Amino acid sequence: MADNVAITAGTGTTVATDEAGGAQYQRVKITDGTADSVVHLKVVAEDAAHTTGDTGLVAMAVRQDTAAALGTTDGDYMPLIVDATGRLWVHSADLATIAAAVSTQMQVDVVAALPAGTNTIGATRDAGPAWTSVFGVSGAAFESTDASTPVAVTDAPSGGEKLVIDDIVFGVDTAMQVDFTEETSGTVIFSFFAGANTNWQFTPRGKVKLATADKKLFVDTSVAGNIAVTISYHSEA
Repeated sequence: MADNVAITAGTGTTVATDEAGGAQYQRVKITDGTADSVVHLKVVAEDAAHTTGDTGLVAMAVRQDTAAALGTTDGDYMPLIVDATGRLWVHSADLATIAAAVSTQMQVDVVAALPAGTNTIGATRDAGPAWTSVFGVSGAAFESTDASTPVAVTDAPSGGEKLVIDDIVFGVDTAMQVDFTEETSGTVIFSFFAGANTNWQFTPRGKVKLATADKKLFVDTSVAGNIAVTISYHSEA
């Protein structure tokens, strides 16, 4: 079918118009410019819901590898600009300030009261550099000629906290089994079969924390004999 339609004024021919200022303006539909296409472009109202298959115009942007204004005067219309990878150029006066702060340090302002609770901020209570390690009993290595009856080789942890074992060093002059147990419960935490005149050092690869708060670590040997023990430890909740 040939393009264009001739309209002859007369009965039966109606052209949609809009009268304004004494003149008639023809009403038209925006349509796809492709030859022979019958697809019409949809114009929607603000806040209208999206519908699958909606048609419209693609917003075009100009490649501008270095961000720069394409309008010459403040207030001019100007197209959107994108970089070489198609990312839209945006601007924030604070980005440089934020980047500089992140690379050095940032200050956090608390603008509302923290909720009530038992958690603390700024104090490491679990596997961190804020603990204070101590050793032995009252800061001295434990020594005995007979530890076949369980006896403490550490002080008690801080009130309400649990003992965490960081390091064990001991030596014996007699072949024996050496058990390290939790106070009261007698639970065996570590067990060694030590030969006569041997020295041992044991540093746990993982955290070893006693199960019960306020309990000391004890040593219990299978037979009498000289033994010297130094335990390094700290307290945690």
